[in-house]
Amino acid sequence: MSGSDWSLWLVFDLRSGNVKGRSPDALAFANVYLHEGSCVTLLMDRLKESVERNPETTGWLLGQVPLHEIGNVLQRIEGRCETGLR
Repeated sequence: MSGSDWSLWLVFDLRSGNVKGRSPDALAFANVYLHEGSCVTLLMDRLKESVERNPETTGWLLGQVPLHEIGNVLQRIEGRCETGLR
């Protein structure tokens, strides 16, 4: 497949609150197979709580969490990661 034959639509959804079917510990998740394109959802209230507990993690969390989910989209992995972020 040539580079021009492959494209990726990626939408970011910023939301708060509980999401049915998702772990209460999750900071984000990816929906890889949506009709409109893949979607990365960042759970902003949970990220905010984590940052408030440990402000030194702000840069790491705001970089690593979306990057982890983008990696899931690129690998076509949907579902809970047993180990979370490394």
